Amino acid sequence: VYGLIYQIKGNAASSIQFFLTDSVRHFIRGALYFNAAPNTDSIAPVVEFIEKDIQHMITSFKWKDTTD
Repeated sequence: VYGLIYQIKGNAASSIQFFLTDSVRHFIRGALYFNAAPNTDSIAPVVEFIEKDIQHMITSFKWKDTTD
């Protein structure tokens, strides 16, 4: 699994975005959005907390083998 994680600074609608691929057949993209006006100071603790979960998801991600 290969991928990148983007951390967008400032009052952005999405603070964290990422994608994962096997560079041949699979691709997945994810983003963290809040249903509120972006205010970096207010959401920083939540972003930091959720970022750890996203990092864990990325590092433990495996593609399901669909070959028979």
